[in-house]
Amino acid sequence: MKAIYLASSDLNDVKENMLKVAGVREAAIGKGTVRGGDRIVPCVEVRYNPKIVDIVEILYGFFNFVNPYDINSDAGVFYISGEDEPQLEYFLRFLQMRGHEPSATCGNLIVNDSYNPNKEIRPIIVKCARLESFAEG
Repeated sequence: MKAIYLASSDLNDVKENMLKVAGVREAAIGKGTVRGGDRIVPCVEVRYNPKIVDIVEILYGFFNFVNPYDINSDAGVFYISGEDEPQLEYFLRFLQMRGHEPSATCGNLIVNDSYNPNKEIRPIIVKCARLESFAEG
């Protein structure tokens, strides 16, 4: 079993939605201590079987009902295992670039360029940090 910790403005929604993902065994609401001990974050511990579901599928499920671009969403993804960090970083970059196709130019032709005159990339508003501990309740 592995665990990932997810935060949002409505932890009960997170818990209920995560329990619907195949491979998720348990979900519990509690508080995590961010590494360094300087901050406590309310979050949901999602325990899952990595042989059935991977962290990317869990994050897809989470961000289907939590808007990572909304400044008021209070979205957060936290982890304890250092091996999760590269996958989380990669996925959050993917979210930031979603909807922003890279341009491929050939002469005067621009391929895969949606109408975005300033080439703006929407920033994601998601906290991501390593936890020292998690306490249910």
